[in-house]
Amino acid sequence: MVQSQYHSVLTEFKNALISSRKLAPILHSIRTLPSMILETAHIPVHILRQESDWKKLCDRFPGLDQYFLQEHAIRELLHAAYQDYVSQFSSSLISLSLNRASFLFFFSQLIQAKNILDLGSGFSSYVFRMYAQQAGLGVVTSVDDSDSWLMETQRFLTRYNIESTQLLSLHQYVESNKDNPSADLCLLDLGDIALRQQLLPDLFYAVENHQMLLVIDDFHVPVYRRFITKLCMETNITVYSLRKATRRRLSHMALIMKSP
Repeated sequence: MVQSQYHSVLTEFKNALISSRKLAPILHSIRTLPSMILETAHIPVHILRQESDWKKLCDRFPGLDQYFLQEHAIRELLHAAYQDYVSQFSSSLISLSLNRASFLFFFSQLIQAKNILDLGSGFSSYVFRMYAQQAGLGVVTSVDDSDSWLMETQRFLTRYNIESTQLLSLHQYVESNKDNPSADLCLLDLGDIALRQQLLPDLFYAVENHQMLLVIDDFHVPVYRRFITKLCMETNITVYSLRKATRRRLSHMALIMKSP
């Protein structure tokens, strides 16, 4: 009887982990651990690419080369809320890192984003709304496939008196997006990488036809990176490594945009 209850509890715990949207990338990384070990051999290549891609991006976005001069000030602006978020609402292991949050804030300012799509609610929802609030422009729509996580995001935003409307379930977003104009900046960071892959073709359409800028996380995951690279080869779209500004251990972001 005790053994049966133990297996039952263990099974429930395992299912809870699998269903947790925020732990999905971690579980995915565990499954792809052999490939990740091989990735360490490619670190020199990634370092070379990060420098090359950063230079290309600085050429395309005047002012981007000033990021590292402003990074400290932006981190200070976000630091208190970030520490509160990772201690009370999430964990630094699975939440958006502070350096990535700082980059997103700066990049939103740089391009003067007016319509931001936040696919994967959390601390990014706070960062984008802080930008919009300070800039006095910008509409931010945060989307999640987990209703419970949307509620947690709303609770955190309310805690800091940040506008908490435009929080949509993935189903609501898919339905409403049929009549909505494309965003000019999108962050794709939903917990399940397989779900991200399902959404990417439509997002690539917005990149190619509406000049949307798409930032994706977990570009270090080999199977995900190959999937994105293949889509880019099939379209007039380029992916640039953001490793120089967003690296956390092996992981980093990338920027996807229409080819020049």
